[in-house]
Amino acid sequence: MPNLTLGQAGSIWQQFSSFFFLTAGLFNDLLCVRTSLTMSYIFLVIVGFMGAPRFMNSFQPTGIVSVDTIIWAVLNLFVHANSVYCMLRDERNIELTEDEETLWRMIYRHSGLSKLQFKVKLCPHVEVVNCKAGEELDMAYFYIILDGVIGAEAFNGNTGQKHVFPMCSGQAFPLQHIYACTQSRSIEAMSVDHTFASTWINPVPFTNVKMYRFSAQFLEQLSKNMNAKETWLAFLSTIMASVAIRPYYDDTDMNAFVSDRSNAHLTENRSPLFDKLAKFEEPNRLAAGSTTALRRPVLHILNSYRLSFWVPWPIGIWPQGLRHRLPPPKDPNVKKSMNRKTMLLQEHILLHCGDALEDTKAMVRNSTCLHKFSTIAEFDEDDEEKEDDKVPYGTFSVPEGRTSTV
Repeated sequence: MPNLTLGQAGSIWQQFSSFFFLTAGLFNDLLCVRTSLTMSYIFLVIVGFMGAPRFMNSFQPTGIVSVDTIIWAVLNLFVHANSVYCMLRDERNIELTEDEETLWRMIYRHSGLSKLQFKVKLCPHVEVVNCKAGEELDMAYFYIILDGVIGAEAFNGNTGQKHVFPMCSGQAFPLQHIYACTQSRSIEAMSVDHTFASTWINPVPFTNVKMYRFSAQFLEQLSKNMNAKETWLAFLSTIMASVAIRPYYDDTDMNAFVSDRSNAHLTENRSPLFDKLAKFEEPNRLAAGSTTALRRPVLHILNSYRLSFWVPWPIGIWPQGLRHRLPPPKDPNVKKSMNRKTMLLQEHILLHCGDALEDTKAMVRNSTCLHKFSTIAEFDEDDEEKEDDKVPYGTFSVPEGRTSTV
């Protein structure tokens, strides 16, 4: 049996390298992990050039250059330092247009979505549209109202109930697009009695309106993008919040609603959700996603270390589910696109709703109040498309006499 001799401790550079390897496992912020690994490999490069001296001779090269140590350390250093650079670059100031900034404020107030995520994942797919009173809307899109009033009529295919109600700034429609994104089964497998599958609305601009819109196809892609989970959940929580705080209306006389000065805060003003951020609403200047963290990068990194420290199990509690990012299930037998899916749903709904769409258009066309606000886009009966080709969507079905818009 060979004799065992206790060797001297490695150089101070090896100790520093080992220390930063340890810290890489004690913090769950990816910036902290990569920063620690970057520092560790910097010291390993030094060790390679110094020839791995002992602790007491840490500053005295041995004259031996460890080429393999240097090569592996430099490769790892490049990978981790590159990641640190990219993550710090994400903290740069993000410039948005006025319309983009307005929509971001609404989503941020509900979900905390950062400007970068908004700019990269939502901005390329949002359109700002201006519609005249009475103009027909393309229901292949999901809308968020910025200015103006939408007059809508809701139809329940199961009960035959029909309600008229207004939608104002800050409200969104139709939620049927959101519902369709969550369905992995075919339309045929969806319950006919489900509120979303049996109730739809026909929205018509009652005044000139300005809205944001996203295509239904984009929403489907966003809901299934594993790299956009936070963005999808932020978008979803914003829409759900707008429904949760939405008032319920009885059947509404749209002329009286818009003419009533007590409703001016709804019909003439934007929702406070679009207002500029108050001082207390602004993100922490050192927090990730604040767009101001790069002004103090060192403090930002130290603050990230402070917030993400955890003690290993069993002494501490492991943050469960860190790696869990399952994609939504998909029926392999369903190969229909979002447009095909919604068209099938429309065909089922129209069987129950008959000529309801024409009734809504007549309501808007015959309105005298519209002339106060804008020129009505006249409906040419000869040029109208068949209503069977439109894609109407839903509202929540509530007790008779009351409707919550979807």
